[in-house]
Amino acid sequence: MSEKSVKKQALGELNRLLKRWAPKMGLSEWGLTGLISCEDRKNSEGDVYASCCADPVYLNAKVTIYPAWWRLSIKKREAAIVHELAHCISQEAWDALASQGENRYFNPIARAEIIERLTQRIANIAFRAPQ
Repeated sequence: MSEKSVKKQALGELNRLLKRWAPKMGLSEWGLTGLISCEDRKNSEGDVYASCCADPVYLNAKVTIYPAWWRLSIKKREAAIVHELAHCISQEAWDALASQGENRYFNPIARAEIIERLTQRIANIAFRAPQ
């Protein structure tokens, strides 16, 4: 299978998940764009499966999947996308915390941990809700 057809298949799966989950998470009015990256991405915890760049003011978000996403089971790939969509909801809290500047409570590491926990809780609620 060529790289172009692999990317097309990946984008198709990503867009199906975005279309499926956006209404369930109250994001129907958002402009969601799926993107494919061929480059691995890592953070302090290891591989990054997906990321989201959300703009809650203009209700737009770009969800990117990385090669590590394909190493997940189908269920975990779906859960990863639900988590990224949850960032659309938690982004305003991130922006509010970021506007507070740095102090002993809201340093960048603490802020990221707070928002990731909030985001995962939102994703857990959405993913476990009756379908």
